[in-house]
Amino acid sequence: MDRSHTSGRCRPGFTLPEVLTALTVTAILLSLAIPSFYRQMQTNRIRTQANEIVAGLHHARAAAIRGNHTVMVCESGDLDACTGGADWSLGWIVFVDANGNNRRDADEPRLRVHAAAGPGIQVDFNGAGRNGDRWLHYRPTGTAKNGTFTICDQRGAAHALAVILYRSGRPRVATRRANGKPLRCRW
Repeated sequence: MDRSHTSGRCRPGFTLPEVLTALTVTAILLSLAIPSFYRQMQTNRIRTQANEIVAGLHHARAAAIRGNHTVMVCESGDLDACTGGADWSLGWIVFVDANGNNRRDADEPRLRVHAAAGPGIQVDFNGAGRNGDRWLHYRPTGTAKNGTFTICDQRGAAHALAVILYRSGRPRVATRRANGKPLRCRW
């Protein structure tokens, strides 16, 4: 006869089969939830980058209109000068281009600095200039040239976002290019 039952006390705890069942259920739930959570984090990183670009473009446009001068937006690996590359993942700057030479001189103030996009995020810009310009500028009227920023991760174009800039200077976020075709990623 079991003495714990005769004394009126029950021993607290779980049996081995109960613990193993709980661990199995927990492992199954985690194996389903973790990949979904990781995908959501990747999607949020792309959306955050798109929102930062939109905010930076709005800031540049407002500064150009408010100050009645040309404001340049360009890729910058060192966050000080334009490098003219298509890879905006390294960082980019917004500055007043007082002399209109399409580069930042020492006496031209930076209005905004955007650091690197982070690991696994690719940001490309393709402008509609004669040579597919890799930079853009806002005129005092708030207008700019057409162009598209494409934000991708390792999952490819199916999960990419675009920030499309129109001549009016206003950007919009989209899942396709301005002409309705699918986005393209370098990955």
